[in-house]
Amino acid sequence: MILKKLILAFFVVVFSNTLLSAAPIETHNRFLGKADAPVTIYEFASIACHYCAQFDKEIKPKIIQDYVDAGKVKIVFMDVPFGSEANLFAHSLLYQTKNNEDFFKLISVFMENQAKLQNVNDVKVYAKLMGISDKSIDFALNNKEFREAFIKKSQEYMKSLAIEGTPTLFFVKTGTPLTASSVKLVGLKPYDAIKREIDRLLK
Repeated sequence: MILKKLILAFFVVVFSNTLLSAAPIETHNRFLGKADAPVTIYEFASIACHYCAQFDKEIKPKIIQDYVDAGKVKIVFMDVPFGSEANLFAHSLLYQTKNNEDFFKLISVFMENQAKLQNVNDVKVYAKLMGISDKSIDFALNNKEFREAFIKKSQEYMKSLAIEGTPTLFFVKTGTPLTASSVKLVGLKPYDAIKREIDRLLK
């Protein structure tokens, strides 16, 4: 689990002053599955978190196979960017993808190659392989206004929901507000524990 003191580290990052003109990009609103699936899982995760990568590789595919593909669950990805400039850049790049499918594919690519994302140029390599344009890459890297708003929103979610580590999964019936008292699992949990919470809400 990534501890709270590590998560707070991203607040000291110095951003570029270069501003590029681009349309506003909505963040924290990408999901996998049917919009009206009866259960929603909010996945709070960081691209730099080892346990998040393990969840993405070993656990999430089972959720997708058993519940998402069946139209019973949708997964909403909620960023927890922290630490290095490369990690912040990678999180910002997620929102330059064209659709939800590409968004989640890029998450998996970044997490699978965590050890190779040592600097901004490393991140650019994988972004280009996923078809993200140079213009979008420049926007994610250099638009100070977008970056500050993006991280501020992440900070607000972390505080309001009392999140101290990643991955953290919240389980709610779709349409029910997400609050700090919503059912959650903190850390990398076995699939059976996740399945139990999903099945409870589906009853």
